[in-house]
Amino acid sequence: MKNFYLFAYISIILVSNCFHNRVTYDRNATPGDKKEIKTHFFLVGLYPDRKFSVEELCGKDGIYQVHDMTNFEDGLLSCLTFGIYTPRTLEVTCIRQNK
Repeated sequence: MKNFYLFAYISIILVSNCFHNRVTYDRNATPGDKKEIKTHFFLVGLYPDRKFSVEELCGKDGIYQVHDMTNFEDGLLSCLTFGIYTPRTLEVTCIRQNK
């Protein structure tokens, strides 16, 4: 019976840890290059290890869309560390400048 409860706990944690947040800043712009960045958070996602600037990610072109997500791998790591370490995947799409 203990194995059942352990399996149920792990299953619920893994399923509930997957999420997607997508923000589009300028729908009239043309999407350009896409970058995927692993971000690291601590204490259930309250404290990031660093912050990003627009210039750092896309230069002067600007950001078209940001997709913040927790996939299966990120959720598993968060579960194994009991939320002390909570990684996320950040997918940034820059604006394509027509030249």
